[in-house]
Amino acid sequence: MRSTASLRWMVTRRMRVLLRMHEETFHVARNAGGHGVLQVGCFTLIFLLIPIVGHILATVLVLADDLTLAEKILWLVVVWVFWPIGPFLYLLLGQRRTIGARAS
Repeated sequence: MRSTASLRWMVTRRMRVLLRMHEETFHVARNAGGHGVLQVGCFTLIFLLIPIVGHILATVLVLADDLTLAEKILWLVVVWVFWPIGPFLYLLLGQRRTIGARAS
């Protein structure tokens, strides 16, 4: 028969192994940098995907606006080269629509 201390040691060791397996199975997946997948996904969404959609919308606005071809090309370059502020610059400085153009 095994002693109580020996059985207790085996049970605790088995519990530690099971706990470690549980943590590895259900723990948040980690990438190489040690950041969680959810954290990286949110970072990607906020700093990459949303600005790309904004730049696409700004491009559509530039092409739909009544500008000359040279002005359109210049604003497209500004929108896409000056990544963080290009669309804002166009909305503040470059957007030109004729008031009442649709009324005629």
